[in-house]
Amino acid sequence: MRIALIEPSHWHYEMYRPGLEAAGVEIVSVADSIDVIGQSIASDWGCRSWTDYRVMVDEVKPDFVFAFGQHSKMPAIAFSLLERGIPFSIEKPCGTSSKDVQGVAETAGQANAFVSVPFHYRLSSMRSSLETVTPLPSSGFERVRFRIIAGSPLRFLDSSPWLVDPVAAGGGCMMNLAHHAIDFLLSITGSAVVEVEASTSNSALGLPVEDTATMVLRMQDGSVGVIETGYTHPADADSYMEFGFEAQHRSFLALNDETGLCVTRLLEPKFEHVPTNWRFKDYFAAYAVDTLRRYQAGERPLASLSDLQATMDVVEAAYKSARLGRPISVCHLSGKLEQSKPLL
Repeated sequence: MRIALIEPSHWHYEMYRPGLEAAGVEIVSVADSIDVIGQSIASDWGCRSWTDYRVMVDEVKPDFVFAFGQHSKMPAIAFSLLERGIPFSIEKPCGTSSKDVQGVAETAGQANAFVSVPFHYRLSSMRSSLETVTPLPSSGFERVRFRIIAGSPLRFLDSSPWLVDPVAAGGGCMMNLAHHAIDFLLSITGSAVVEVEASTSNSALGLPVEDTATMVLRMQDGSVGVIETGYTHPADADSYMEFGFEAQHRSFLALNDETGLCVTRLLEPKFEHVPTNWRFKDYFAAYAVDTLRRYQAGERPLASLSDLQATMDVVEAAYKSARLGRPISVCHLSGKLEQSKPLL
């Protein structure tokens, strides 16, 4: 397959690269608005670089595109590829609002286009470890908690300076880090978020975007999700981020430690330790391989724009909750938010 890359100056590209190499595909072109980075990546693959992705795809006509980019510019990238009938993967959040994602999702649906979203928690051993304990999705979850604390976005000033601009990024740690956890919560419970209460702060780093955030999600089935995100981890290449996971189920309690999932079964007092890889950046490579396989086999993508729409609805409601200081109900796929009763 002839593959093109759009805006790979995004920090996630390097996590995809091992998967692209393993898939044995041909990278035929690179387009990046930061020309020096685009040229460097193109040189690695032995291909040409452009600064305008529209010109690139018109000239090269790739079979498939992996698209990254500034959050506020992602809808334009997606619409350009849809207009040209090019299948693609696009990084979350594909915009800065629920309306952005809904517009792209509707256009992709009308065209019956293959568009994949990298919700790679679905491919993680966190999911497979849970599946050794209970079939998924399961209606038995009562409370699920995530703690996702990454390093400062200032690490990416050279390649992604827009990450600290609230207009260009759409927000801070909550916009950047919460989508994966929300999608995982939806996928393991098989339920929808009906209400969210959130708080945010930028006091740790003093940036224009939040560096800490907490979301409390009430699910349609009565379960509760808690998602903490932050930009305050002293991250390096080895530690990457701090990650915490806890799931209270009717029949078990699961907690993560450094090497696995610690499971205590409640109905038959029994303890298990399931080895688990918590380095989630490793799963981007698996996602790249899986996405190309699915496309070539004529299968549906791992996650779709509709799945991203569901998480963006929640994130948008969370920002409104933090701004107004009250719980907000979530109306999925409508882009409409309304006040609701307080969380119990």
